[in-house]
Amino acid sequence: MPTKMPRALRGRTRDALAGEATVALAVVSSDPADDAVSALAVTGSRLLLVNAQSTQSWRLSEVGVGDFQEQSTGNRAALSLLAGGEIQRFLMPRGYDPTTLREAYLALRALNNEAVALQLSELAWWELKAAWPYAAQGRVAGGAPPLTPGEKSSLGVGRRGVSIYPYGQEAPTLQLPWQDVTSIVVETIDELRERISELAVTNLNLLSADVTHRGAASFASVSTRNQELYFALEAPAEDLRRHWSPVLAHFVDDPVEDAMVADVLQVPEADLVSRLERLNALHESGALTQAEFEAAKAVIIGGR
Repeated sequence: MPTKMPRALRGRTRDALAGEATVALAVVSSDPADDAVSALAVTGSRLLLVNAQSTQSWRLSEVGVGDFQEQSTGNRAALSLLAGGEIQRFLMPRGYDPTTLREAYLALRALNNEAVALQLSELAWWELKAAWPYAAQGRVAGGAPPLTPGEKSSLGVGRRGVSIYPYGQEAPTLQLPWQDVTSIVVETIDELRERISELAVTNLNLLSADVTHRGAASFASVSTRNQELYFALEAPAEDLRRHWSPVLAHFVDDPVEDAMVADVLQVPEADLVSRLERLNALHESGALTQAEFEAAKAVIIGGR
């Protein structure tokens, strides 16, 4: 067992294993704000989570890997699992070797369980993310009526959606759930001007002195069905794109996917059933999300 594992936890883990050999063993935390650690053990037949309060055990036949993120600057290694029908998330505590969590991930990924894989595929994409980029400092630039332009805040990205946290406050003043978010763009100021036009930038007063003269290096634009939010960020766009890539990737247009949908929409109107069948096949193959499927279906039915 790792030498840094607390002695009491080593003893509890040894008792829980009851002589069963481990394939992988890692020290994990389930809360980034909590220093309490647990032992995550993978054996040939089960997965165990042992901590000071309890021991949980799942048969490997009911465990599937949701998402694994390597440790990088500002981001700890993290693993999400579907175990016993619920999502379990684990972070690598500071000071522990992240390779042990990767070993647990690889051991569990080797399990080929079609039933669990199907359950995972039916979950919303944000439910599977083990660790998120948390937040970036900056100022509200415009949009979203409840917010004050120029207010120093953090733009938070998490499993619940996009949130704005005013400086020094723990509760968000605005929270946009993922099911309402239609796009997120991180860009330089020049890219913002090019994308939404200089006139729109001027009308929205996005480059006011309160925003740009206080360290703005990039912009994040968040769109929902009903509103737009513009946020001036202190971090460079390139760094945030890399750091937030697990999120941004879900809001980038896929030219191959767009071409497939366009092909379906262009089938002669008389063949409505065929168009819907082909669209449904794309959805079932995973090429289209539920939202994309519903939108394309509405176009077909509405234009018949």
